[in-house]
Amino acid sequence: MRRLKSETTAPPDFYRYTVPETGYRIEAVDSSTWEDKTRAHLTANGIPIPDNLRAIMQDQLCASLPPEYCEYHDGKWVDLRLDWADIVRGTKALVLAAVGGFVHQEEAERRANICRSCPFNVRVGSCTACKASKYLIGEIAKKSTSNDAKLLNCGVCKCSLLAAVHVPLDVLTSTDDPAHRELYPIEWCWKREGSVNYKA
Repeated sequence: MRRLKSETTAPPDFYRYTVPETGYRIEAVDSSTWEDKTRAHLTANGIPIPDNLRAIMQDQLCASLPPEYCEYHDGKWVDLRLDWADIVRGTKALVLAAVGGFVHQEEAERRANICRSCPFNVRVGSCTACKASKYLIGEIAKKSTSNDAKLLNCGVCKCSLLAAVHVPLDVLTSTDDPAHRELYPIEWCWKREGSVNYKA
């Protein structure tokens, strides 16, 4: 597992952990409070606390931290910063979907349920194109899911998850950066080929 090099200084955006079973995001400015809040949440929800909880939390956190903060085995990490290429890709995918059609509601709900509990369901900064895509999906296309309130941005592709869950997979794949394909978690991501959730 990946682990923090030091717990004396808070990493960028603080210590954070998304509980897989509930999708609840726990944040703290120090590591002790971080673990205490996680244990309290697991206990309150009747979820067994694993013996290696702290290691699990660090591994998840390090997946989105640069090498200066963590010790890696494979060198892979997800950069949560948004750049112009990310905006262009997301906009292109949304335009193609608007022309070719969206996925069925059942599939959008399936995807949203997976994304709400993903640790890469994060805020990636201010993005006018992301706000526009949310408006297009929600106000113009009238698309929504029961998990909309829990969907932010995908930390890997930087797209608005409110929009992405409605876009056909072939469209998302055709506009995605090939480098992203190895970063989508193979354990659960519906965008990752080989994942049990790749397709319904």
